Parts: sequence; structure tokens; C-alpha cells
Amino acid sequence: MKEASAFDDYDKENGYEDEEIEENKYVDILFQIIRYGMRVHKMSYSECMDMDIVDYIDYLEFDMVRNPIESHSASGEFES
Repeated sequence: MKEASAFDDYDKENGYEDEEIEENKYVDILFQIIRYGMRVHKMSYSECMDMDIVDYIDYLEFDMVRNPIESHSASGEFES
């Protein structure tokens, strides 16, 4: 946990963000993309590390947005 600083209130009021929090968001997003690839597309961890992440995100956009009924009814990923 981060120690409190006398400047925390000033930073918050002026819109300064903690870079560590921003970095953690991106790491979490990448982790979720890798997890999705492993679960839904049956990729190995090595395959996930070797793939071009931008191309995979483009593919996911197509798979989820443009073709949602076919791709997700079969995988069961988004069923509750």
C-alpha cells in the first residue's frame, strides 16, 4: 500500500493520476485477453506469449462484435 503524502489531495484535485494504477489497468487487460485466449480458443500459454496481441485484439473485435451469436453461443463464455 502506498504511503499517504501531503500532496495527495492536491494531486487528486488537479487530475494527476498515479502511474502505477494506470499500469496495473493495462496489465489486467492483457491478463484477461490471455485468459480468454486460453479458455475460449484453447491456446497454450506459450502461444499467447508468441502471438501478435494487436492482431488478436482485432480478431476478438470481429469475433465478439460482428459475429456475436455464432461465436459465443458455442463457447458458453458469456452465458450466465
